[in-house]
Amino acid sequence: MPTLLNMFGIEYDSRIITGKDIMSNSQGIVIFNNHSFLIDEGFYNPINNTFTGNMYYKDLNKIKEEVNNKFSVSNIILNKNYYNYLLPN
Repeated sequence: MPTLLNMFGIEYDSRIITGKDIMSNSQGIVIFNNHSFLIDEGFYNPINNTFTGNMYYKDLNKIKEEVNNKFSVSNIILNKNYYNYLLPN
């Protein structure tokens, strides 16, 4: 969603939306439903805890934690109806 908002020139608070604008300068990441992810350095599969790609990539644990945090935040947003609380009207 951040990419679409950027493309259409819509201002938004990036702190309340999970996801990344793929046109930004930050590291690109594609996150899949099973917590696997694809980054420039390779692909992580949580089912068998394997990383295919740059075996010397040192920030893998940091990315895994970020992915898990995004799932936790998304779950809380949905289960607690956060946007209704934030923007009641």
